[in-house]
Amino acid sequence: MGSWQEELLKAKLITKKQLKKNLRAKRAEDSASSDQAQEGLRAKGAEDKTTKESAQGSPSSPPATASTALGKVDFPELVKLVQQHRLKNIDGGRQFYFVNSKGVVRYIWVSPEIEGKLEAGELAIVELEERGEVRLVPKKIAKKILSYYPDIVCFFNKDE
Repeated sequence: MGSWQEELLKAKLITKKQLKKNLRAKRAEDSASSDQAQEGLRAKGAEDKTTKESAQGSPSSPPATASTALGKVDFPELVKLVQQHRLKNIDGGRQFYFVNSKGVVRYIWVSPEIEGKLEAGELAIVELEERGEVRLVPKKIAKKILSYYPDIVCFFNKDE
């Protein structure tokens, strides 16, 4: 206890119960103010991080829009495009290895027919989500994605 609190207690101006209640309130107030200060620091740190990422161009998260000579295309529109044109029922008995956008070697299970199409450049592997889920898309869609967001196309044998 501080000296002024002891004097108030000795003078019987407050009881021990009131003193404890005041101490709890003061601790809660101090805790709340330190929490607010920490939140302010976190918010400032998050602002600095997003500012740095936008200045550097974060490779892990693609920008909301990409501008090209053809105009602007939103990333959500490309996600929708991939979802509409993705191949379904690709499971098979073979492992097809590829390198994802983070440089990690991964594989998917494909049928021999799909493996041939991937090797021939008729299909491409696209990774959209942070969870690492991949989709197979046709050549036409892969070329469109490459023109806007080349980092999300993991595997595509282009005919050059």
